[in-house]
Amino acid sequence: MTKGAIAVVIPVRNEITTLPVLVAGLLNQTEPIDELVIVDGGSTDGTIGIERNLADRHEIVYIVEAGDAWPGRARNLGVAATSTKWILFVDAGCEVDSNLVRSFVEAREQSPGVRMVIGSYSCMADTRWKEAVIVATKPARVECHGYRGRYDFIPCLIQREFFQELGGFRDWRAGEDLEFVGRAKSEPGAVICSPGARVVWEMAPSRRAMVKKWVTYAFHNADNGTSWHRPVLLHNALGAVLALLMFPVIGWWCAVVPILPHLLRTFVRYRRHCGDGDDEIEGGLLVFLQALVASAVVDVATLIGVMRWWFNRAIIQ
Repeated sequence: MTKGAIAVVIPVRNEITTLPVLVAGLLNQTEPIDELVIVDGGSTDGTIGIERNLADRHEIVYIVEAGDAWPGRARNLGVAATSTKWILFVDAGCEVDSNLVRSFVEAREQSPGVRMVIGSYSCMADTRWKEAVIVATKPARVECHGYRGRYDFIPCLIQREFFQELGGFRDWRAGEDLEFVGRAKSEPGAVICSPGARVVWEMAPSRRAMVKKWVTYAFHNADNGTSWHRPVLLHNALGAVLALLMFPVIGWWCAVVPILPHLLRTFVRYRRHCGDGDDEIEGGLLVFLQALVASAVVDVATLIGVMRWWFNRAIIQ
């Protein structure tokens, strides 16, 4: 590979429908990229054939077949396969516009000394439940250079030297990106956000796939020691205690009391999203009720994932 300015690294597993769209967008940038490395983490749906075809047709596209690799290790392998000073991380399942790279470059040039730039993302899902899932599971938008957005990790432009200093990603299935960002932000002034560098991220193609993803994340977060199941247990235990206390007063109507913590939590989240002017949330009673149901489903999925982890650990021990 020749030394260039920016290389894109994409970890991939079973993205036969989304990868061609993403790659097409990255190859059609107003600020051209120099290398595009696709790291396949064990696809079984024919994705590898798509990747090889892309590499044959475009000389800046390279493939790393990593076997059974989680996203953290896949990104590390992808960076090792590049030669540029700056690395742009984008995930499969995203759609990008033609000005993504330019927005990152402009943000980097306007802040001399910056070592990592985090872009924003908007969510794509079935329109019948997208708003509810955002309210129930995503943080409200935050202010950045006069623009509200979601700034987690993807998309992200990072200096290779800084990436190496941080030691790369943990070899995790979930949460490795947020853990990495946490370490990066420990260096004052190293990380900024770019409101113009925005991608559209597909949360899941269906509600069933979304629930399956929640269960999977809960399992691996428990394994990584980053699980959020304790507050989930607390909320639901509180509802159970309230139900027992109310039984002498209202009888079996107390069965509806466990929903009260979810109701309060959803109200707070709903107000936070709508009050902050989230342009993805139109709001309304139906959205609130859907978010209430989503809140309960997320908790159930989290507990299922954690129980699977406990059971798996018991078998191994």
